[in-house]
Amino acid sequence: MKSNRGPSGGYLLSQATDEISILDVVTLLQGPVAPTSCAGAGASGECQRLDGCGLVGVWSELKSSSEQVLGQTTLRDILTGNQNDISADKESFVSEKLDCIGVPCPLPIVHISETMRKLSTGEVLEVWADDEGAKADIPAWCMGTGNDFIGREEFGDQMKFLIRKVV
Repeated sequence: MKSNRGPSGGYLLSQATDEISILDVVTLLQGPVAPTSCAGAGASGECQRLDGCGLVGVWSELKSSSEQVLGQTTLRDILTGNQNDISADKESFVSEKLDCIGVPCPLPIVHISETMRKLSTGEVLEVWADDEGAKADIPAWCMGTGNDFIGREEFGDQMKFLIRKVV
């Protein structure tokens, strides 16, 4: 941020709006994005009940998801109304598509695992499924494997899932 003094002064951004993420802004204004002090790798350990806490994983996952969404959204996205939603901008970076319509659980997870092995780190898999079990199984599989669950969108009884390969 640059500032100019005087009657026609004010503040100017020192970077282009597409180079400044909302995560940058939030972190600058309020510090790290964390629902609790024990969330994430840099946990301060202030909580006296950290050992044996069943929620520490949930808080860490919420922190990671929040950072991912805020990090992918730029000031330009906000100013132009182009926020990254699952149906628009994310479509452009899908590397592979997998059709699991009509495939009963747990087979979609098997197909996802096989397909993810073929992808490179950072690539995105789009999965279509219609099995009710997939709603819970696919996000849980992502958490268990360390891959990023980007989101889900429902179209009647069919669902589209986006998963980014991390490991």
